[in-house]
Amino acid sequence: MKHIARAALAGALVLVGSAYASDGTVTITGKIVGNTCTITNGNPSVTLPTVAANILSASGNVAGATSFSIDLVCKDGASPTPGNATGSVKAFFEVGPNVDTATGRLKLTSASTATKLQLQLLDNDAGVIKIGDASSIDTVAFDTTGKATLNYSVQYYATDKVTAGTANSSVTYSLVYQ
Repeated sequence: MKHIARAALAGALVLVGSAYASDGTVTITGKIVGNTCTITNGNPSVTLPTVAANILSASGNVAGATSFSIDLVCKDGASPTPGNATGSVKAFFEVGPNVDTATGRLKLTSASTATKLQLQLLDNDAGVIKIGDASSIDTVAFDTTGKATLNYSVQYYATDKVTAGTANSSVTYSLVYQ
């Protein structure tokens, strides 16, 4: 009886093994670079202009667009290498505690006193950037000296009739090299 049970168990194990047939292969590629580019103004600080609350009296009203840039230089073995015509970069603005994930705009910090207001990021062509959405951000090519400048703007965005006060926020970004 023991021999029959062992034989049945061995047969079952053979059948279980055949249920896990190979269906495909995942091929993974990657690249490791020695250095990345240097951000020459890594933590830009933007001061928006003072704007009257009545300009932001209804949802969707915007005002005070102010430019800022992120400047990069690639040298000394950094990747992409200087003169690489195919090298480009973009800033990916990350979702964090100050981001309204429904709108992709910046919420004001708790220290802010204005209400019914968010801050909206714009690309170099004044197109809206939805924070956390990499597809809404354009890339910039490096020039022949290995430099690139990423130009953006930020503006006030009314979610309703804004009340006067301070409006502060911040957003984290990561550079995406292509």
